[in-house]
Amino acid sequence: MADDNANIDLQVGYKSKLTGFETRIEFKNLLNIGGKKKTGLNFSRWYTKWIGRRDGSKGEPPADGSHRADREIHISDESRQLRQAIAGWYSECRSAISQYFVQISPIAARCDTIKKEIEAAEKRIMGEENEFIVDAQQDHLNAARELDKFKRDFSDVLKGRSPDISKSVYKTLVILLTVIIVESAINAILFMKAMTTGLLGGMAVAFGISLFNVVTGVFAGLVGLRYVFHPERNYRIMGGAALTVIFTFGLFLNLFVAHFRDGVERRISEIVNSGGLLSSIDIMSVSPKDIVTHMFSNPLGFDSIIAVVLLGIGFIAFSIGLYEGYCRIADRFPGYGSVWRRERKAFDQRMAEQTKLRQRINFMHACYRLWLQDQIGIHNQARRDIASAIEWLRRRAEMATSATKSISEQEERLLTTYRSANQRARRANRAKLGHDAQAPSYFAEKIHLSNMDFDLANCSEAAKKLSDRIQSNIVELEKAQEWLNDRATEVDAQLDRLAEKERSSGEETARQARLGHMRPVA
Repeated sequence: MADDNANIDLQVGYKSKLTGFETRIEFKNLLNIGGKKKTGLNFSRWYTKWIGRRDGSKGEPPADGSHRADREIHISDESRQLRQAIAGWYSECRSAISQYFVQISPIAARCDTIKKEIEAAEKRIMGEENEFIVDAQQDHLNAARELDKFKRDFSDVLKGRSPDISKSVYKTLVILLTVIIVESAINAILFMKAMTTGLLGGMAVAFGISLFNVVTGVFAGLVGLRYVFHPERNYRIMGGAALTVIFTFGLFLNLFVAHFRDGVERRISEIVNSGGLLSSIDIMSVSPKDIVTHMFSNPLGFDSIIAVVLLGIGFIAFSIGLYEGYCRIADRFPGYGSVWRRERKAFDQRMAEQTKLRQRINFMHACYRLWLQDQIGIHNQARRDIASAIEWLRRRAEMATSATKSISEQEERLLTTYRSANQRARRANRAKLGHDAQAPSYFAEKIHLSNMDFDLANCSEAAKKLSDRIQSNIVELEKAQEWLNDRATEVDAQLDRLAEKERSSGEETARQARLGHMRPVA
């Protein structure tokens, strides 16, 4: 069940979680822009003024304006290079945003597609489980037919009764173990006086005797007494022989233990009468041969009440074991309990397959619920990331606009400084320069510098389209989520009806089998 859609591979939405927008396009890497100094154009205003005076004293640039001054050209060239570098940097930022939008663009989600996938998963699971359900039904039917045949064959003996057995063999084992422990505890107390090791020694001997006694009783009932009442003569003979042998052995065991304890008591009396110490008694000094001889000469001739108590407790434990073996571990009629339990086990397995089908379907629905929740969360995260990316680009546009404006202002100040210094130098050297003392006509023109436009229109439009697409996916996913909740409730109700129908069918089959009224197989 752990493999049922645990990893959903639908061509919908996102395949994995988003990592967010990350880039290392640094503004400070552009020539002298950024960093701590923010110097912009690499020209000194004082040096530019000095060059303007020098050129003006020489009459440069010519009055006819045939060419511009070298200093002006250098200033304009570096200003243009810086503006182009900033424009390239901003273009690189826009490209990074565009690539990121492509990366986080989701696959279109359609509620109908998700529905079909979930329904296909349900059919697949039901198809897989149907094979096990059919097998379980057939196994139960076979077990029921076996029980029905058994009831028909031995109807005169069974007389319509149910098996007299425990629902669980473990319950019988617990009862037998309790009998063994109780008998062991009583025997240990009775043997304690005859053991040099005291209560612990008595407990060890008593547990072994009790275990052997109860197990013997169980076998007497299981393989002896049950078969005595078998309708077939051969089984009755075998059961009678087994019961005779095992019962005789159990009787001998309990009589021997009682006479052995009686012999120990006589040994204690001899030591006390001779003035010896009780600590010197050794249980191994009592001869089993003498005990057996005394037992056969007078089976019920006991000299102490302790031996009588031991014999009574032993017979009680033996009888309990006999009863449990006769009609609790298995029915008192051989084979009846086995076929009954096989039918019950097959019925339970039949119901277990229905439970397994429900668990797999519920697990599959839970996986899709989690997947839909994750997809909705990822889509919402994508919308936030898009807004963050546009905000990031807006700040870069402001930085680029501010930088180009600063460069233009620097260029204007440097050119104004140069021309003013040049004109003053020309006036100061008018006599020397003559006609060249007149400044070029373009000096009088106003300096016009075009500011670059770093707009967000294209990226903002792409972000809006992507956000709308993501929102459309979210709507479809929420529809699928709502449908799945309704679908899970509907399927759960169907499975309830199916399980109830299966239970009714199985119980009816079992009832017919128990009554021996099943229709014979053609």
